[in-house]
Amino acid sequence: MTPSKHAMVLGATGFIGRRLSVHLASTGWRVDRVVRRSHASGDDLVESHGPTRTIRIGPSGDWIGRALALSEPSVVFNLAAAGVGMQIPYSHLVDGNAGIVARILENLNPRRTTTVVHAGSWSQYLQENPTDAIEETVRMEPPTVYGAAKVGAELVGRAISREIGIHFVTLRLFNVYGPGEGPSRLIPYVTEAVSTGAVADLTSGEQIRDFVHVDDVVNAFEACAVRTQPAAASFNVATGVPTRVRDVAAMAAAAAGGDLTLLRFGAKPPRANEPLRVVGDASALTQATGWKPQIPVAKGVHDTVRGILEGRANRD
Repeated sequence: MTPSKHAMVLGATGFIGRRLSVHLASTGWRVDRVVRRSHASGDDLVESHGPTRTIRIGPSGDWIGRALALSEPSVVFNLAAAGVGMQIPYSHLVDGNAGIVARILENLNPRRTTTVVHAGSWSQYLQENPTDAIEETVRMEPPTVYGAAKVGAELVGRAISREIGIHFVTLRLFNVYGPGEGPSRLIPYVTEAVSTGAVADLTSGEQIRDFVHVDDVVNAFEACAVRTQPAAASFNVATGVPTRVRDVAAMAAAAAGGDLTLLRFGAKPPRANEPLRVVGDASALTQATGWKPQIPVAKGVHDTVRGILEGRANRD
């Protein structure tokens, strides 16, 4: 049976979570956005705005249980994670990924919540620079602690979901980009630099990645939320299109009307343990749900840059 369309979004203030919350509300879902307060004073607060509620929870350790009790959703979208683009203690990495999944599943009511859709990562895979697109059958043996923590979160989710009898779907996201990205990410960084005549210091840009637009990603989350097949499943969310990082940087610079000579490729060293090629195969997701990526990278980069520039002009 298809679950009722009542969602709770964890990580709702993040790049993908914000976009997902807006999309779900626009397509007929009741949406509860969970936001953690940094201070302990005051009761839990629920603010309603049409089909979207914001549940503000204090910082104590039982915040996930309290949010689930207030929401009683049919579907949980878990985009809460630790260690994305930052250095934190290993114990925080593990607890902020696998620990969060465990607390979600042990606190939900399986009679009400039928499905959890969890954000995984391409970082979970063994990274040997394959020439073929990565399928879900590739071994999960990541070289980074972050990747290992994401593997742990998925395995914990699978095991507990089988015991309590709900659907647990992991979406292994490839290089997500689009409106709402943080300013330090590639496209916003290049846009801000070249549009003001500043130099953008970059790596060689020879890395090959699979850039998937955030709107395609949120459509994948929704498609898996209404998927009726039982038990656990894991899917890549990718385009299958290999694109050099330097080509995306050049697209962004051109869309921003900047001088491409401001792109200083090779000014920064590559990141440690960074694979040269990461491209995903999402045919399993297409077969299971009918999902397909709709936004080509050239259009997606152009529209993202225009949005950044228009937003800056409106602020000015």
